[in-house]
Amino acid sequence: MTPKMKPAKKNRNNDGAFFIFHAPDMDEVYLELSSHPQWGEVETLLNDKRYTVKDTDASYRSINHWTEEGLLDDARSEGTGWRKLSFKELIWLRVLHDLRQFGLSLEKLRETFKTLRPARSIEFETGLALCFQKPSTPVFVIVFDDGAAEIATLRSLRVTDYMIGYDLPYIRINLNTLCCQVLGSSRLMPPRSPPTELLDEEREVFKLLREGGVDEVRLHLRGGTVSEIESVKKHEGAQRIADLMQDIRYGEVKVMVENGKPVHATAIKKKRIKK
Repeated sequence: MTPKMKPAKKNRNNDGAFFIFHAPDMDEVYLELSSHPQWGEVETLLNDKRYTVKDTDASYRSINHWTEEGLLDDARSEGTGWRKLSFKELIWLRVLHDLRQFGLSLEKLRETFKTLRPARSIEFETGLALCFQKPSTPVFVIVFDDGAAEIATLRSLRVTDYMIGYDLPYIRINLNTLCCQVLGSSRLMPPRSPPTELLDEEREVFKLLREGGVDEVRLHLRGGTVSEIESVKKHEGAQRIADLMQDIRYGEVKVMVENGKPVHATAIKKKRIKK
């Protein structure tokens, strides 16, 4: 089994927006949580519309204004009748209040609402569920300077800092604190293993990705653990094989030939992981 990881020289996507290196991926966390017998109880807590405007710190006028500005969904028929809110919407209103305290414009707040999708997002629901574990996992709403937002654990933020340094600009709002403000210290999910430090082989992979200069990183697994790491670099043109070999302590060089002439060479550096 050889999983492939592409290097990320900059943590920006194709649109130039920042993003977080998630460890593990939030979809994987959601699958783990949703398989637990108590998940139905958590899902009910998060999604049932059992709250009213009186349970928030906002006025009717503010909530109506935010709805008109596209910052809050309204499930009422034709917008009439008593407004009911879910726990997720309650938390979103607190996030919205905090972001207004930071001075974010309505345009940026719309981008936050669009990317976070608090009422429908699996990531938002997963982040809130993590707050109910024993011990709870530190979870944050991360908002970048353009208003785009993500849900991230403390571990993911540490991995991101390790990958690119500490110059990533964002606002960080603690979801655990907001949940406690609404429910006190209530916990519904079972104990979860505490986050572990990065293993040596994980650090080696992140180092390769952070430094760049490679086209591919491959991991070889044995018994569920990493036994070998390969860094792959493709060299165009008829570069001398001897020059590539001198730069490799352990590995191989593969040459692509077309019409009797070398087209490109691929240098594969290998590092065995000692246990």
